[in-house]
Amino acid sequence: MTPSNVDVQQPQSAQQLLLLVSRRSLTNDERGQVLAAIERGIPWPLFYELARAHGLAPLVFHNLRALNVAANAPAAVWRQFEASYYSTLGDNLLLESELFQAADQLRRREVDFLLLKGIVLGAMLYPDPALRPSADLDIMVPLAQVAAAQQALQDLGYSLQPGRQLDFQLARSYDIPYVRQSASGQGVLLELHWSLAEPELFNLDIDNLWARAQPFAYNGHALRSLSPEDILFHLTIHIRKHRYVGLRWLVDVNEMLRSFGAGLDWAYLLNLAQQTGACTLLYMTLQLTHDVMAAPVPQHVLDTLRPSRVRRFLLKPFVDAQNLTRIIQEDSAEWSWLGLGQVLLLDRFRAMSHDLRHRFAPPINIFPGQTRRDHHGLLYATWFYVSRLGMILGRMGRAGSRRLWVGLRRRWNRA
Repeated sequence: MTPSNVDVQQPQSAQQLLLLVSRRSLTNDERGQVLAAIERGIPWPLFYELARAHGLAPLVFHNLRALNVAANAPAAVWRQFEASYYSTLGDNLLLESELFQAADQLRRREVDFLLLKGIVLGAMLYPDPALRPSADLDIMVPLAQVAAAQQALQDLGYSLQPGRQLDFQLARSYDIPYVRQSASGQGVLLELHWSLAEPELFNLDIDNLWARAQPFAYNGHALRSLSPEDILFHLTIHIRKHRYVGLRWLVDVNEMLRSFGAGLDWAYLLNLAQQTGACTLLYMTLQLTHDVMAAPVPQHVLDTLRPSRVRRFLLKPFVDAQNLTRIIQEDSAEWSWLGLGQVLLLDRFRAMSHDLRHRFAPPINIFPGQTRRDHHGLLYATWFYVSRLGMILGRMGRAGSRRLWVGLRRRWNRA
């Protein structure tokens, strides 16, 4: 999520209105609730900052404009909403152009490819290309064709993102980030995938994902993406990466469920979650989306996925509706604390063990600039890992203590 200075203690009215208006379209009942909330009065500058920080300002503007409430908002705030809408439109049109160029180049080299999330979700779920901000392009190719895909991207002027090492990405990751300058001078990030996640975390059957892929037409171009079930599963994996902080990805999950829920193959999804060790993760995502946004989720699906009471208790401090509406800096103590929740969301002990090792003692080469030429053997490695462990434990200790103190104060005030 984009860093922001928004205070985590937002007025309840701004939070509630943001949850209500962050949808592709509003029902008559929801329209009435939004108008009533605006009539009661909301802190407009803070409401805009909250929507912007969550990446939802264009979608919010779209719905507010449809309600003709411009006169209720300060002119300066309304202009900010409008500017975010048109800025997102311009950015997405640029990404769309880059996507079509990349697709044509991959076809010339006879590389199979699928489109992942990003503007694909925008095209599938939202009626307007300006409603969903996208920071990059995500394209998946078969592992055997990664080299050919790399050459296709290099022919277009893409190069490896500075600080990244190709050998390391191929050996230990599931994507390679490429960048280039567009004709307009804007930087474009394209992530070349061969999987959706680290194989040590989720045992994905990549061949089956390809077999289930579906075609879709996008502005006159014939393209392919994952099936709706696999898109929903990918969103679930991705929201874990963001530690269930921020509403943007949950809004996508909500729209997927509202658009495709009636036709989703839930038996396939349940089996996929079990095979990949993601039952807890899928449950928490679906349950939160149901609780926060009233998304339609079959009760038998939640009952089948529901983890043990102990695991739900352990996850409660890390995965809850409160975190969704907060803006947490990625270099903060709170962000490190929430990393524990990422581990607890994994079903399999081997995956949890790998994630903990990767978190506390990652390869030095994972960090930009930290190549083997930068250090002098065991002494540097010892300093690096001891410093990292101290930093993480210190952050987690501060965040845990703060949460404990807040909880005790609330209990004291209620007493």
